[in-house]
Amino acid sequence: MRGRGYAVVVRTRTGGSAVAALRTGELGFVPGKRGSTKRPRHVTLAGTRRQLAPGRNVLRLRVGARTAAKLRSRRATNARLTVQVRDESGKVHVVTRQVAVVRRRTRAPVR
Repeated sequence: MRGRGYAVVVRTRTGGSAVAALRTGELGFVPGKRGSTKRPRHVTLAGTRRQLAPGRNVLRLRVGARTAAKLRSRRATNARLTVQVRDESGKVHVVTRQVAVVRRRTRAPVR
């Protein structure tokens, strides 16, 4: 996620604008009221905003350095990807999907 990021393909018949966000509740917790059980603290891993041309568009979601450090200790993190597209006529389309952000294997150095 730190290098090329998470690619999302958006196809539109007309141009417009898109907003995408990748969020998770697995990285942090806040205490419940009056000492009850811990509640997940929702964190935005990555986000992007872009103008779309008609046809196929690729949105790249890149993680910042601080968020990447939190993800590094985890093998996989469940996240929610939300993409909102507003076409030229003003109509809004929202798509939300559950995704898994999996840590990439590190390669052994070549000698």
